[in-house]
Amino acid sequence: MKSLIIIPTYNERDNIKPFIEEINKFVQTDILVIDDNSPDQTALLVKELQKTNSFLFLSGKTG
Repeated sequence: MKSLIIIPTYNERDNIKPFIEEINKFVQTDILVIDDNSPDQTALLVKELQKTNSFLFLSGKTG
């Protein structure tokens, strides 16, 4: 059975990368970040992280 961790975000640009890294220390699973156009551009950072993390997915408005 495969798991999915869902992370709703709003203005979490400074926190999202360390949070994802911390999750991966304990479990290898897919992660879905849901961001609806955070003013701090959290979604753009997640898009960059997706380039090197195949387990990372993004949903929501980004601009």
